[in-house]
Amino acid sequence: PALKNYVLNITDGTVVWMLAGPAPYHGLIIASSSGENHFNMVDLSGTVYNNSIYHDAGAAGYTVFNGGVLSSPVSLISGALFALHETELAGDITIDTAYAGFLTISDNYAVSTSSDIDISVGANVNDFIISDNHLGGGTITVAAGTSNRYQITGNVSASVSDGGTGSSKLILTSGQ
Repeated sequence: PALKNYVLNITDGTVVWMLAGPAPYHGLIIASSSGENHFNMVDLSGTVYNNSIYHDAGAAGYTVFNGGVLSSPVSLISGALFALHETELAGDITIDTAYAGFLTISDNYAVSTSSDIDISVGANVNDFIISDNHLGGGTITVAAGTSNRYQITGNVSASVSDGGTGSSKLILTSGQ
């Protein structure tokens, strides 16, 4: 049958169906059965995505993303390890409070100097490094909670708002 717009009846023989509406559209979904993944120079540009990367890989999910373009937000829900390096960013990065793996976000840069890329780390997230990024004036926020064992250093033109109460952490803003 001919495809019609959302909420219009589509007749296919004796069956009538309709498209209810668009679903969330992610450029890359890393799910719990994914195991180990390495991505090099992947272009996920464009504004069509809800998220360039949606990472909900569970305790066994291991993902390394090196280079490329991410034009929409990145959402990290769960995983054993996530590393994002040398990538052009145009969307914010959010790390959910349920994230319990290791995390490294380093040497990335905003698509332009007028872009403000924000990185938000949920409460009680531990074991992460956010370093040497050029975020175009964005903010790196660690939510209030027991976050511990992390480093936020050398992020050019980014402000830091640290609510983590742990004692094993190093925070140096770009002005230091």
